[in-house]
Amino acid sequence: MDYSAERTEDDLSQIADFVGSWDADLSGMGDDYADTELYTVIGEDGHGETYMDGEKTADYSAYAYDNGDKDDGKGIYVAYSNLTGEVSHAEYTIEEKDG
Repeated sequence: MDYSAERTEDDLSQIADFVGSWDADLSGMGDDYADTELYTVIGEDGHGETYMDGEKTADYSAYAYDNGDKDDGKGIYVAYSNLTGEVSHAEYTIEEKDG
């Protein structure tokens, strides 16, 4: 994939569900992270930033691919670091938070 290419409308539409501010659940990370606040902000242009305890820790371009049943809230999330050029990816599932 060419991460230096201009983002297309179709490309950006794939991250529409990710636009906004997202809190990370660190409850499974042990006592070292019990009081840690981690969140991500993703804009409509695909630009993402991650913050840990208020300090920016990542600056990246976000990509998402719905590679299974369409609109099931699951797929592959890709982050291209704007600082290092490294690519990381993970499976995602979008769920509504109660309360």
